[in-house]
Amino acid sequence: EKQTRPPDRLTEADCLALMEKHGIGTDASMASHVENVCKRSYARVDGSSRRLRPTDLGVVLCRGYARVDAALCLPEVRAAIEKL
Repeated sequence: EKQTRPPDRLTEADCLALMEKHGIGTDASMASHVENVCKRSYARVDGSSRRLRPTDLGVVLCRGYARVDAALCLPEVRAAIEKL
């Protein structure tokens, strides 16, 4: 029986491209957003693959936001918040 697999984790470059696509941050600030996520232990960068892997804290944080209001997890909402 054939089993499905989850998609690969995002690389830092993938994450930055999605941030740009959704209007999150500026060219000057996008890299620091990713750096801050790692400094705050929400995610870590895996070795040579440079893929972002969420930590337990990051997963709990995302699940908490989703329980409060699922829209908080949408990139469009983040982009709108940054424009305030």
